[in-house]
Amino acid sequence: MRKWTLVLATLWAVAADARVYRWVDAGGEVHFGDHLPARVEAERVRLPPPPKVDPKAAMKAIEEDHRRGVEEYLKARDEARSKHAAAVAKQARRQASCDTARANLSKLEGLGNRLVQMPDGSFVRLTEEDRQARMTEARTQIKKYCK
Repeated sequence: MRKWTLVLATLWAVAADARVYRWVDAGGEVHFGDHLPARVEAERVRLPPPPKVDPKAAMKAIEEDHRRGVEEYLKARDEARSKHAAAVAKQARRQASCDTARANLSKLEGLGNRLVQMPDGSFVRLTEEDRQARMTEARTQIKKYCK
């Protein structure tokens, strides 16, 4: 941090001693430069003195800028982690749906005309049409979730 204060102080000292010249060329165009041009009448431009720099205030500004940078980095990192966790959870749900659809199709293909337990706990004998419809639905789910 002290290095930055030293750099700032050096820059201001160089700027305070800088000489700037103004001249007009043969075409009437105004130029400014830090060297006297050859064979041209030039005048020295007086620059205002540089502002006074308080090293403590400069250090505080640098530290505040650093703190803001760290906060922005941490926020971006947390957002990236959150997005990654959401993507991982979505993939896990997709894989679970895929596994369920494949297991259902496997059971339906080997089932024939057997009993199936319904969500309310009762058992129902599937007709061949119902079995085929459920197999079609299971294949649709496999196409959707098993990529």
